[in-house]
Amino acid sequence: MKYIAFIYTDEHNDGYNAIVPDLEGCFSCGKTFEEAVEMIKEAAELYCEDLKILPNASSLEELMQRDDLNLKQNAIEYKGYICSIEYSSEDKLFFGKIELIDDLVTFEADSASELETNFHNAVDGYLQTCKELGRKPQKTYKGVFNIRIDPKLHQNMLKSKVIAV
Repeated sequence: MKYIAFIYTDEHNDGYNAIVPDLEGCFSCGKTFEEAVEMIKEAAELYCEDLKILPNASSLEELMQRDDLNLKQNAIEYKGYICSIEYSSEDKLFFGKIELIDDLVTFEADSASELETNFHNAVDGYLQTCKELGRKPQKTYKGVFNIRIDPKLHQNMLKSKVIAV
């Protein structure tokens, strides 16, 4: 089963926190982004070892709609691309970045009302640039990764799922 994990900087900006919303209570952290990824993979694997039946995996779209995750506060979506937004009180500017792709696509806005328009322009500009370069635009990563578990445990979970149906 594949689950989406969210990794974000902690409130003190001295490390990263990670959660798997579909695995209630499954969280971890790391000093670096890479360490947080490895730690949440391990946490999810250990979490799943104790379960007889795995919970259904939610799509990114479903998770974005969950009010308890507060994901809508810091992200907007357009044409399947998701943007994170930060505000600099020093510069009096909003800074946005298209997330979940390897290419770096950013934008700025002077006001909250410009954010969505500038984000749309950034996505459209990215798609146009890719077209002009004859390059296929990247799709957003879904934040999904495989969790490796013991084959016997996997077999038992599948049997349990078949019996439950």
